[in-house]
Amino acid sequence: MLCDTISKLSIDVAILCEQYKNLAPPNTWLADADGQAAIWVLGGIPVQQRPARVHPYFSWARIGGIFFFSVYAPPRLSEKEFSALLANIIEEARSKRPLVIAGDFNAWSTEWGCRKTQPRAPILLDSLALLDAVLLNIGDVPTFNGKQGSSVIDLTFACETLAPRVLSWTVSGVYTHSDHQAIVFEIEDDEASSRPSTRRSYRWNARTLDVDHFSAVVSGASVAPGTAEDMASSLMDVITSACDASMSGVVPRSRREPVYWWTAEIAELRRSCIRARRLSQRSRGRQDEEAHSANYASARRLLRVAIKSSKRRCWSQLCNEVDSDIWGRLYRIAMSRLRCPQTRQPSSPLLVRDAVAALFPRVLGGPALQLPRHTGEPISAVTLDELRGAQTRIKERSAPGPDGIPNSALKIAIAARPDIFLRVYTACLETGVFPTGWKRQRLVLLPKPGKPPDEPSSYHRLCMLDTAGKILERIICGRLEAFTERPGGLSERQYGFRWGRSTIDAIEDVISTAREAIAGKRWCRGTKKYCSVVTLDVRNAFNSARWDNILTALRRLLVPDYLLRIISSYFSA
Repeated sequence: MLCDTISKLSIDVAILCEQYKNLAPPNTWLADADGQAAIWVLGGIPVQQRPARVHPYFSWARIGGIFFFSVYAPPRLSEKEFSALLANIIEEARSKRPLVIAGDFNAWSTEWGCRKTQPRAPILLDSLALLDAVLLNIGDVPTFNGKQGSSVIDLTFACETLAPRVLSWTVSGVYTHSDHQAIVFEIEDDEASSRPSTRRSYRWNARTLDVDHFSAVVSGASVAPGTAEDMASSLMDVITSACDASMSGVVPRSRREPVYWWTAEIAELRRSCIRARRLSQRSRGRQDEEAHSANYASARRLLRVAIKSSKRRCWSQLCNEVDSDIWGRLYRIAMSRLRCPQTRQPSSPLLVRDAVAALFPRVLGGPALQLPRHTGEPISAVTLDELRGAQTRIKERSAPGPDGIPNSALKIAIAARPDIFLRVYTACLETGVFPTGWKRQRLVLLPKPGKPPDEPSSYHRLCMLDTAGKILERIICGRLEAFTERPGGLSERQYGFRWGRSTIDAIEDVISTAREAIAGKRWCRGTKKYCSVVTLDVRNAFNSARWDNILTALRRLLVPDYLLRIISSYFSA
C-alpha cells in the first residue's frame, strides 16, 4: 500500500513509523536502531547527509538541503524516558536548519485537536521550542482511528524559516491498511520561494555600526499617535530599520581562526616553501636537482625562522595585553587549549520545566488591582533629564534582549530623537500600560559549579530583556524612589538597592551595635551585655515575592495611582 501510494502521489520523501520491514537498500532507507522510525528517499534524490551512528526511536537525513527527522515515541515510554528521547533529538538537531520533525509522538493536547491534554504534550512543545519549530497540523482532523477511538497523535513540525514554504498539509483519505492516516505535505523549492520568513533573526554586529547613517535614519522617522502598545511597537520598528541600514548582520564563523602568531609574511613564506618543495620533487634525476634542493632547504629555513620570531614577538604582546584585558586573546587561547567541556544550558525538558517552576513560582489570579483614571489626575510627562538619567545607566557592552538591538545603537537613537522616546514613555505612564513586547525575556540557565544538575537551585538564571523596556523600568523606579526615600517610606534599616547605602553600611551598623553592647565591665553592675547575631536567608526571595503584596505595600506608601496602574500592568501577563 505504501509503494502504491508513493507511486500515485509522486512522493519524494516518506517519513515512516512502526515499519515492519525495510523496503529499500540502506542508501535510500534510513532506519533507527530499533526499526521503529525510518526515512525513505525516492525519485533518485541523493541523501546529502546521514547520522554517523543510529539512534533508538528516531532517524534523520539531509535531503535537498532540508533535514528530515522521523520519530516514533511508543506509549510505553515514561515521562522521563520521553524527555530523554526529546533531549537526544534536540542535541542532534541543534545545528541543523532548515528541518522537519514528524512522526507518531503519542502525545495528546487540546492545542492540536485532542479532547484532553496529557503530560507529554507540554514536554514536547517545550523541547521543540528550543529549535524554533512550529506545528503544521491544521484543524482537528484525527490522524488515528482505531478501536480505542480517534485522536491526533501524528504530528509534523517545521522550523519557522521553513514553515512559510510548506504549501499544503493535509490528512489524506487514501487507504493505508493501518489505524493511522497518511499525512501529505508539499515544500516549495527554495529558489522559487519569494515569501518572507515569519521570523527574523535580529542579530547585528555592533562593531560595523555607521553612526551617521544610523542617526540619519532615526532622525527622519516618526511615531504615529495611538495606543501605548502600538507606539512602542512602531518605535522599535524604527530602530530595527535603522539597524538594518547601518549595521551588518552577525555571520557565523565558517572556519577556525588562525593561530595567534600567524602573519601575512608567514603565509607568503609558506606558499614559497610549498612551491620550492614541488620543484625539488619534480627535479629528481635531473641536472638541476641540487639547485632546487638547496632552494627548498633555504625556503624551509626562512619559514622556520619567521615562525620562531613571530611566536616570541606575539607572546610578548599577549603578556602585555593581559594586564589591560584579562578576558582577551590570551584567555581565549588558554581556554581553547584546556579542552574542558563548555558550560551548557540544560536540555532536558522536564528539568527545564521544574527549574522554571521553582525559580519563577506563579501566583494564581495575578495582581487584582483595578484603579480607573480620574479626570484631572496629575500625571507629569517624562522629562529629558529622566530619560538621560535612565539611559546613562545602561552599559554599552551588555548583552541585548530578544530584539537584538545593541545598547550603543539605542543610546545613539535617544540622542538623535529624544522626543519620540519621551512621547512613547509618557503614553505608557498616562495609560498605565507596560508594552507586552518589553516584558518578553530570554531565559538563560547557567549551571553552578559543583552543584547537582537535577536541582533547580543549581542554576544561575539570567533574564535578558529588551533595553528599551529596561529604560522604562528605570524611569518608573526613579519616580517610586521619591516616595520610598521620604520620611515614612522604607525602613532606615533597609540597606539593599538604595542610593548611598550598601552592604558595608549594614556591616558597620552590626559592628557598632556589638561594640556598644560589649563595652564596659561585667562586674559590679557593669554595662557589658551579651550580643548575638541571627541571620536569615530567604531562598529565591525576589522571584517568590507576591505581586499583590507588593502592590499593597506600595499603596501603604501612598504611591500615586498612575504608578500603581503601570506596575500592575508590568506584573500581568
